[in-house]
Amino acid sequence: MNDYIFNLEKEFQAYLPEGYYTFIGPAHQELLGDFTSVVNLVAPANNIARTINNTLSNKKAVKQVLSALYHDAELKVYVVEGDSPYGLVYTTVEEYCERADIQFRSLSS
Repeated sequence: MNDYIFNLEKEFQAYLPEGYYTFIGPAHQELLGDFTSVVNLVAPANNIARTINNTLSNKKAVKQVLSALYHDAELKVYVVEGDSPYGLVYTTVEEYCERADIQFRSLSS
C-alpha cells in the first residue's frame, strides 16, 4: 500500500470541524458497503455502543482491512460529517474541499 494516502489523511486533520473525521477506503464506492462491514467485524468493541462511526475511526482496524483485502485497490480519503441518525454521511476529501472552499495541497498521488 502507498503511504501517500495515509500521509494525506493525516495532514487533512487540521481542516476538520469538531465531530468530523476521516477514513481511508476503496475509491470505488460500490465496495464501501462490504468494506465497512468487514471493518466493523475487525475493530475491537469498546465501552460505548458499537457504531460504524466508532469502527471507521479506528485507524488500526481500517488499515488492517485495507492491507488484507484491498492492497491492490485504488484508495481514497473520505470525510465523515459527524454523527447522523440517518446513517453514515460522507464525502471524498476532494468534494469536501470544493464544497467548503478549502485550498488543500495537491490531492493527486
